Amino acid sequence: MKARNILWVTGVLIFPLLLKSAESNFMIHSLNETVSNEAVSMEKKVGYIFAHGLGANQEQALLFSPNQTNKWLINKPLVLFDFPDAKNNPMEYHSSHVNLGQEHDIARLKESFEKAESTLQGYKFIIAAISRGSATAINFVALHQPESVAALVLESPFDTITNVIQHLLRRFYVNWVPFSKKIALKLAKSSFPRLNPKGIVPLNVIHKIKSTIPIMIIHSSRDRTIPINSSRNLYRSLLLAGHPHAYFLELASGEHGKLVYSIESDLYAHVLHAFYKKYDLPHNPHFAAQGENMLKHCQPTLDEINKKIKKNRSRSDYLDDDCDEIDDFDPLLYYASEKANHFSLEVSPLSTKMHTIF
Repeated sequence: MKARNILWVTGVLIFPLLLKSAESNFMIHSLNETVSNEAVSMEKKVGYIFAHGLGANQEQALLFSPNQTNKWLINKPLVLFDFPDAKNNPMEYHSSHVNLGQEHDIARLKESFEKAESTLQGYKFIIAAISRGSATAINFVALHQPESVAALVLESPFDTITNVIQHLLRRFYVNWVPFSKKIALKLAKSSFPRLNPKGIVPLNVIHKIKSTIPIMIIHSSRDRTIPINSSRNLYRSLLLAGHPHAYFLELASGEHGKLVYSIESDLYAHVLHAFYKKYDLPHNPHFAAQGENMLKHCQPTLDEINKKIKKNRSRSDYLDDDCDEIDDFDPLLYYASEKANHFSLEVSPLSTKMHTIF
């Protein structure tokens, strides 16, 4: 009983802050600044829809838009929207509206997607998303099967809410307490009344996504908010469903919500542009050329992904600040050795003018 009381007090104090602080790690830059953009002319009409994470709003898209070096991950025309929990202050959210990718979040993305289709008729859309936004994108595309999806770019998605909670319990060293998971789930429901702990989760529906839609999943093995096995599990489900166009870029560095600022930001951009090029989508030719070799390593086999999942489960899902996950293939070392003259540790500030439809 004493241990349970300790966990309850700890949970009441820290749980409402866990997810709030977890996805607020980004920088906001002015929407009014302009930058020359190296647009690649394509016959295809392609737009972008961005789905932000928890503790953020539509301005999080600035992380992925053209900056002074044209290292863009999403471009124009760009459709932005806010999930129901978003606030004007991107470091906060309305806890009473937090839904974590379930029905209310799906409805908001669906509404925005349909408005985009009616406004930009004849366009196909790349849905780019991060964290909660990625979970929502998976659920939306799996359940509603929209026709005009050109590709999915999913950064740091979670597979199930339960797995994230277990990960956070390990992170805060309270997973040893009896009934800790059950208590944490009750705290989650108390903090987020719109959250259904038994509701829809990406892992249960991702296999329903049409096999013709290209999917790129990006995650860092040092993510302390959403475990790397979440993305591995999702990619594994796609393989089991026979999805031929699923890719998984597993980075060796980078914090949750800050992958575009990590030392592997060039790797991220180059591989993504190679992915875009492969599927005849707008891309930067120079970046695509730099990422083509690495893209070939972004389709691990079922056996390879199973070994990584099993290996990670045999130890803690949480990696502390001084602990790196060591795998047989390290994309950072490969990329640094192959493309050393293009690798940079310095991050340029973002500067862009957003095109917002609504």
